[in-house]
Amino acid sequence: MELARPGDQILGAPDMAFPRLNNISFWLLPPSLLLLLSSALVEVGSGTGWTVYPPLSGITSHSGGAVDLAIFSLHLSGVSSILEVYILILPGFGIISHIVSTFSGKPVFGYLGMVYAMISIGVLGFLVWAHHMFTVGLDVDTRAYFTAATMIIAVPTGIKIFRGLTGIVLANSGLDIALHDTYYVVAHFHYVLSMGAVFALFAGFYYWVGLSGMPRRIPDYPDAYAGWNALSSFGSYISVVGICCFFVVVTITLSSGNKKKCAPSPWAH
Repeated sequence: MELARPGDQILGAPDMAFPRLNNISFWLLPPSLLLLLSSALVEVGSGTGWTVYPPLSGITSHSGGAVDLAIFSLHLSGVSSILEVYILILPGFGIISHIVSTFSGKPVFGYLGMVYAMISIGVLGFLVWAHHMFTVGLDVDTRAYFTAATMIIAVPTGIKIFRGLTGIVLANSGLDIALHDTYYVVAHFHYVLSMGAVFALFAGFYYWVGLSGMPRRIPDYPDAYAGWNALSSFGSYISVVGICCFFVVVTITLSSGNKKKCAPSPWAH
C-alpha cells in the first residue's frame, strides 16, 4: 500500500481499483497507537517493558486491563505490518513477470498459477499477523493456528520467490521463540525485501521510466540540458589542459638535445 501511489503514477492510472482500501495498513496504526497510550491510563499502566515479553506481560505479573490494551494494540499494528510486507513484495512479483515476458518474447510460464498465487497471498495476508507475536505468551491453540496459517501462505509465495524459505523455519512457533531475537529474523526480512522487492522496483523503474537522453547531431537542445552541458564542458577543458601538458613535456624532451639514456629502472636515481 506504500507502493500504491508511486505505482499509480508510473502506470498513469488515476487510482487503485478499490480506492477505499488504499493505505488501510496506515489507518490501522492510529487506533493501535491510541490503545497503546490508553494502556498507560488504566490502573498503574502496562509495566511490561518495551518488548512486551513474558513474564511481565503475563497474568501473574499484570492481571489488569492495561496489558490487554497493550497486546490488542500489538495485534492491530501486527495486522498493519503484515499487510505492508506482502503489499511491498506483490508489486515486485508483477513487475518481474512483465519484464521477463517482454524481454523473452514469450508468455509467462504458469501465468494462471501465479495470478492465483498473488490473490492467495493477498487473502491469507489478513490471517497470519500474530506470527510476529509468538513470544508474547500466546496460548498453545493460537500458536498452532498461526503456525499452520503461516506455513500455508508459504505455498503461493514459494511459486514466486525462494528467499521466503527462511520464513518456513520462522513459521514454527517453537523455533521462532529461539530465533526471534537473533539475526536470523533480520536475514529473513532482508532476503525477501532488500533482494526481492527493492531490486524488483529498480527493474520496474528501468522498464517503465525509460531513457530520454540528449539526442545527437542536432543544432539545438532543450534548456533542461544546459547545466549538464556546462558541466561536461568544464570537464573537457580540464582534459584539454592535460593534453597540452603532455605535448609540452614531449616537445621539451625532444628539442633539448639531451642524449642521456634512461636508467634501467624508472625509480633509479
